[in-house]
Amino acid sequence: MTNSAECDRCGAEESTKHLLWECPFSQLAWIHLNDILEERNLGLDKIVSYEKIFDFGGAACATLIKLKIINEFIQIERPKHLLKSKILTIINLLMNTEKYIAIKNQKFEKFKERWKPFL
Repeated sequence: MTNSAECDRCGAEESTKHLLWECPFSQLAWIHLNDILEERNLGLDKIVSYEKIFDFGGAACATLIKLKIINEFIQIERPKHLLKSKILTIINLLMNTEKYIAIKNQKFEKFKERWKPFL
């Protein structure tokens, strides 16, 4: 997707592990997500290792949030600063989209159960 094997965020050699975990900008994004989870006392597993990124057990909403953050990382233009405010915007957009679909399909209770940790 890029013309160089160099991470355009930090300059190190880019690999999948670097892109999602080792890059300081990726680390900062996971720290921000962990802070959000902790501040809300959600009891959701924190991302504390590369392997935890791919642990999709637990709350469905947490899985969806992790997948969206991964999606942000793999864009051609890599985000350098996924600050807490940006992650909260991502979470709200995901919730609003799913809420709209749930209302349209008359499955609002399923939506509430899925997003319970964030409601």
